[in-house]
Amino acid sequence: QIAAPEAGIAQPSFGTAKFQLASADGSKVFFTDTQRLTADSGARPGEGKTGLPDLYECDIVEVAGKLACHLTDLTPAPASNGHAGVKGLLLGASEDGSYVYFVATGALAPGAQSEANNVYEAH
Repeated sequence: QIAAPEAGIAQPSFGTAKFQLASADGSKVFFTDTQRLTADSGARPGEGKTGLPDLYECDIVEVAGKLACHLTDLTPAPASNGHAGVKGLLLGASEDGSYVYFVATGALAPGAQSEANNVYEAH
């Protein structure tokens, strides 16, 4: 399960993970979720317009002969409003998943406007 919260984070009350895309070799999986899955997440649980998802990356790794997910929130809580608010589907990614392009309403970088549709690149 790639949308499992990291240790110390409460188990989500309901699943809201949405697959976005994966690298060509399947070693990286990108998904959005309104549940807080990492300690630095600013996702706001909820459905429809009340939920504000974060963008997560799951690096598939082998640990003791078994596959595991190394989870990273690519849109941790910004200081301005606390929510990334990733919108819809990802715009795209490089073949190896090292670059991902998305739209979010949170001010995640200098010059971005809170509550506006901002285009971002995560690397």
